[in-house]
Amino acid sequence: MKIRTKILGLFTLGAVVPLLVSHFFAVSMASSALRGSIAGSVVDATTLMAGQISQRLERLVIDLENTVLSMPFSKLDRSNLHPALEVPYRQLPEVTIVALLDESGRAVTPPYVKSAQEARALGRESVSQRDLDLFSENVPLRLALSAEAAFGPVYFSSKGKPRIVAAKSFQAREKGKRWVFAVELSLASTCELVSRYEEEGVKSARLFDARGTVFCVEAKDAASTLVDPRTLENLVASRRIGTYTHPSGSAVLAAAAPIGVTNWSLLFEHSEEIALKPVKTSLYWTALWVGVALAIAVVGGFLLARGLTRPIESLEVAAQSISHGKYGALIEVGSRDELGRLAEAFNHMSREIQSWNRELTARVQERTEELREAHEQILKTQKLAAVGELGSGVAHEINNPLTGVIGTAQLLEATVEPGSEVARGLGDIVSGAKRVAEVVDSLLRLSQSQVSAQMHMIDLCEVIPSVLAMFEARFQEHGVVVKTSIDRECRIYAIENDLRLVLNQLIENALRAMAGGGRLLVEAERVDGGAVKLRVRDTGAGMPSEVRQRAFDPFFTTNAPGSGARGLGLPMVQRIVDEHDGRIVLESEVDRGTIVKIYLPGVARLSRA
Repeated sequence: MKIRTKILGLFTLGAVVPLLVSHFFAVSMASSALRGSIAGSVVDATTLMAGQISQRLERLVIDLENTVLSMPFSKLDRSNLHPALEVPYRQLPEVTIVALLDESGRAVTPPYVKSAQEARALGRESVSQRDLDLFSENVPLRLALSAEAAFGPVYFSSKGKPRIVAAKSFQAREKGKRWVFAVELSLASTCELVSRYEEEGVKSARLFDARGTVFCVEAKDAASTLVDPRTLENLVASRRIGTYTHPSGSAVLAAAAPIGVTNWSLLFEHSEEIALKPVKTSLYWTALWVGVALAIAVVGGFLLARGLTRPIESLEVAAQSISHGKYGALIEVGSRDELGRLAEAFNHMSREIQSWNRELTARVQERTEELREAHEQILKTQKLAAVGELGSGVAHEINNPLTGVIGTAQLLEATVEPGSEVARGLGDIVSGAKRVAEVVDSLLRLSQSQVSAQMHMIDLCEVIPSVLAMFEARFQEHGVVVKTSIDRECRIYAIENDLRLVLNQLIENALRAMAGGGRLLVEAERVDGGAVKLRVRDTGAGMPSEVRQRAFDPFFTTNAPGSGARGLGLPMVQRIVDEHDGRIVLESEVDRGTIVKIYLPGVARLSRA
């Protein structure tokens, strides 16, 4: 709808329509609002009162069950049963009669009642023989035997007061027999609770049984307060306000709610005439609508101008937010006219800018991470290359004299007496020279690349167990528990000796980290793309971040001097992995262990190349 149409509609609404509909809306709206308010208060009061009565009856059932459970009726002699009934008489509130019945309804022991004087002293109502007869007639014996706890129908005592019998069955002394513990209760306090919500001539609250008979009145008045059971049933089922004619002839607004654990209903009534009386008063104010019509015509122009400028101001604020880098700023779409469509277009543009900014930021971060990883890889490669060049340059210069040293020392060792001080010195020379030879060999290994022609298909299901078997004695010595998980078809093209060297070095590092025992897990599985992931995890001491960052540096080691560690193990592992077109990932935390993951191309990938 265009703005011009809105202006015409606004002035028509402000100047003409109020004159035509003022009287109708004044009456109907006030009546509807007031009726709704009264209806809500009536329904709420009914629900609240019904809940309070239900809670009172539920507490009574619990007290009754607790009394039966706490009293050892089945273990007492018949001579002691009658005196024992005094305990529940005093414990249960509003009790007038206490009885113990068998399955046929006969009294196991005479009912317990107090004399009129004793009852008054305890704040209880007195009981006559007629009351005992009425009690016997209204005990819900069959219902209690089938449901264990039950309420009987409401009846009136000889003095016209409402009563009810509550009963609970339990196992009798004889096997297979049941007794029924029954008490007569006065409903005086319940009726007093209902009366609190009444207001003479305005509001009333009544309790009804299943027959539609009210019982919170004198017995002589019960018949005059009957309500049509169907009307009461409909009100209970709908849980909403209803209207009907009271027996006195006046119209009432009414709501009803069921009372839990019984077949009672609570009916709350409010005089419709008094409830709608304010509506009549509102008729006198309908003349104000003439003045309101004129006022609307004046105020309408102001509202229209305000309605035009506010969206524009919102648009300006949002545009400034975007210019300051707060992408995604939105404005409220308050209409479907030109301004509303402009707001929708601006919001769409703002969302697009925010989306582009997020995507650009994500790409920059992704590329930055790739560059960082590439830079780290270049640094590692340069370090290995430098060490390799050093090794290739000095290896030949060292190996030749080193061979002569070892040979001469061994010849001299054969000429001296075994065990002598000279023999021990020559043995130290031989072992030290061999250690130097191993270092030189490692340097040569870093500097020399293996030819791919030496690679052949290797099954990790065979290689890993055989490597672990070589460390079995050391595992037992260090108290290390080893577990493996190797998928089938974990085959790769590799140099078997190099692969064994990688596994040997990783297991050796794990054993050093678990000097006091721990768990070692070796896994091999196929991952997406046909690659194979080799994972070695230990529960050793782990590495801090500064050590982890230098773990692949040649000659870097944290082991104590004399431990045999030369700091060339992980650099050699990385060199071998690189030669196999693989990737190695190191994860470690202090006191939580270390995980080494190696990704190598699988057979399928290489066979397609």
